[in-house]
Amino acid sequence: PPVVAPAVAAPAVIAALEASVAGLAQVGPVAQVDPAQVDPVAQVDPAQVDPVGQVDPAVVDPAAPVDPAAPVDAAAEADAATLALTHAAPEAPEAPEAPEAIEAIEAPEAPEAIEAPEAFEADAALAHVEPIPISPITTSFEATSHGLQSLRTAVINDGGVPLPGNLDQFVRDREAAIQLGKALFWDMQVGSDGIQACASCHYKAGADGRTKNQMNPGLLRFANKRKDNVEGYFDAPALPDKDFDTKAPNESVVRSDYPFVKYLNPVGDQRNSNDITSSMGVFLTLFKGSVEARPVDWGQRLEDSLFRAEKSEDPVYMASGNTIRRVPPRNAPSTINAVFNFTNFWDGRANNEFNGQNPFGQQDPNAKVWVLRGDGSVVQESIVLKDASLASQAVGPPLSHFEMSFGDPDVGNARTYPEIGKKLLRGSTPIVPLGQQIVDPYDSVLGELSMSPSPGLNIEYRQLVKAAFRPEYWEFDGRFELDQAEISPELTAGQPIVETIEATSTEATSTEASSDDAVDELSTYGEYLTDPDPLTDKPRFTHAEANFAMIFGISIMLYESTLVSDETPFDRWMETGVLDGEFGATELRGLNVFTGKAGCVACHTGPELTNATVRYALDEIIEPMPMAQGFALYDNGFYNLGVTPTTDDVGRGGKDLNGKPIAFSRQALFDRLGVQNLEFPIMGNETVPNAGELGNMVCTDGDADGFCDSGTSIVPEFQRVAVDGAFKTPGLRNVELTGPYFHNGGMATLKQVVEFYDRGGNFCDSNLDDLSPDIHPLGLSEAEKEELVAFMISLTDDRVRRNEQPFDHPQLLLPTDGFQDRLDRLHDIPAVGATGGEPLTRFLDLDPQDSIFTPEGVCSNGAAPHL
Repeated sequence: PPVVAPAVAAPAVIAALEASVAGLAQVGPVAQVDPAQVDPVAQVDPAQVDPVGQVDPAVVDPAAPVDPAAPVDAAAEADAATLALTHAAPEAPEAPEAPEAIEAIEAPEAPEAIEAPEAFEADAALAHVEPIPISPITTSFEATSHGLQSLRTAVINDGGVPLPGNLDQFVRDREAAIQLGKALFWDMQVGSDGIQACASCHYKAGADGRTKNQMNPGLLRFANKRKDNVEGYFDAPALPDKDFDTKAPNESVVRSDYPFVKYLNPVGDQRNSNDITSSMGVFLTLFKGSVEARPVDWGQRLEDSLFRAEKSEDPVYMASGNTIRRVPPRNAPSTINAVFNFTNFWDGRANNEFNGQNPFGQQDPNAKVWVLRGDGSVVQESIVLKDASLASQAVGPPLSHFEMSFGDPDVGNARTYPEIGKKLLRGSTPIVPLGQQIVDPYDSVLGELSMSPSPGLNIEYRQLVKAAFRPEYWEFDGRFELDQAEISPELTAGQPIVETIEATSTEATSTEASSDDAVDELSTYGEYLTDPDPLTDKPRFTHAEANFAMIFGISIMLYESTLVSDETPFDRWMETGVLDGEFGATELRGLNVFTGKAGCVACHTGPELTNATVRYALDEIIEPMPMAQGFALYDNGFYNLGVTPTTDDVGRGGKDLNGKPIAFSRQALFDRLGVQNLEFPIMGNETVPNAGELGNMVCTDGDADGFCDSGTSIVPEFQRVAVDGAFKTPGLRNVELTGPYFHNGGMATLKQVVEFYDRGGNFCDSNLDDLSPDIHPLGLSEAEKEELVAFMISLTDDRVRRNEQPFDHPQLLLPTDGFQDRLDRLHDIPAVGATGGEPLTRFLDLDPQDSIFTPEGVCSNGAAPHL
């Protein structure tokens, strides 16, 4: 396959690494290794091996710990027994002489070229690109020529993680803001039901590993109506799939369910499930208002026609009716190392620039915050915090009627951030932060505030807000009348606006809301309150409540910015150049597969092992690229890999709330070609390179600055956007612990991920308009696959595995059944202090080298399912 030219290491990096490996260079880096230290795959104890990484040249999906309460599946146990017989470890070879160790990592003979099908023979220019020979990596210094680096070294050299340069305009005490952010992230009271926290979907290595009621049937599917090369599927009508294929609602997934795409020989039975392994959220409930100092919002439970099941447990302890918790339509990516991402969410809709209100940055001109001036007046101002995608991401889920919030989208009913702020900040006896959860007294952030052995913190949320944020964002003593659709204040200093709930609540009606099966309830601690009237004659929102989206987003961003995983065996080797039992000869051979034959490094590059980062956005946000067919502009770090048909999920090709593209490359062409009038700054529009990777012209560069400025026309050859069905490239650290993988959670082990890439993807033909050029058969041997998986295992940080500082956390009570809505029925994840606790397990406790089932054939010869 074509190989990307090796990157040239920066002089400073070279100097640092030369110093660190100077001694090794004199004696021969690998040849002098003590054979007893070398760790070939054949000698690895499978019980000790901890898989860690996805091959994914673009989108490997981290997301899920194992539910300890899940029932054991007999069929899965039988499958595991079969696996043990068919994948027995070979006998350990005799230890080689030291000089022969170098032979283990010499470049393998190039495989015979695989003839591409007609579908891939689109461009003569591409066919004549000669691969650049790659020398084998034998030292950590040589690895830098591929753009690789210790993440810890990179962060030190950068002066810290990427954060907004104007952060101090909003935050006056970062440590207090981190405390506030960690409390809010883990607090179950943030959810409308008093159960769903942000952490509920990100509690295990930053992801979710539950196995029951985790299925979405494919609600993001749309009609196969592609317009042209610029608009693509942008306006294709929605065609949600409401049929569950893999598992019925509230059933548990097992080993044999994966992968979701199967092709069986010799019968030729094609099977493809477009279901998604995701994370269960809230029950469908009409939102009626928040209640100050109460963990649960006021709501009316509705009958859900899709997420429903028959009870299998004692109904006394379960929710009424057959409605179960809803499940969002994408797998939950890890929050660890997410601070390095230029944008967040799988589709990147969490904009790099935080506007203080929602995920869409400057694309939403109505997003403003309230600022108190020196003369006592209050004004609305637009704010922009660059490199704050974590804040943009944080404000999304708490308002989602799938994830954390009551609300009925069919009637325009939704919760707002001021309502969340009122619940958490207001009251003569306000809500206790983490008031339903124990906080370890040795928690690295919250320990000094812990009330252990009692639940909660010994401080109020409003005290933390005042300590963390500048007073101009919370100090005004008036009240704000805020509409759901827009913020329309009526302010008189010192004279709060007083309104009744009847005047301000959404008057929503629906057949479900009025049905006999609907339950009007407010439940907490097993208690049900009927028809409470907590909002009548209460003032609307305080200054801090009105700005609570900004407060929430920035606080959680600062907490998540501390979740940096950079102490892996691979990072240690990159710093010292010394092979050991955790990064030995096997892992080194896997690294050579990663950078060479498999080509993973083309997308999983740099210190972060992804190019969807702030670091890479400094060079190119919008990139011209040769595609599987032709040429196109695309958003750097987002790729269509053929995991699922493009029409299952448009991904990066989607829209914001105002119907505008979220993809910067589509925005640029829409603007230049007059498809839409975009009245906001387009990221990367001034720095589109004037030449593609093959040197072909992208525009006429009038000022010869190397870029196609926004007023410059793009040549017809590049008037094409490749973003539909594309998803963000995740980093690979700790990927061993974050299965199932990809945006759809459709693969359960790292070996399945490797085999997906080796066969050239799943849907290369049907996705050809947007398919990444790196998706083609690789021709990996079985040994190379195993070595590649072993390399990814070396990307696990033991601090993450054991929840050690900074990955320690408060107690979390977690639903493991779709009917559960009472605290005393939830799975208890104990609080963990700075020194950590029990090690995390892999998804379904599967061996990362377990193929489970490998679809036959490869995309190049038409044998794989092209549905």
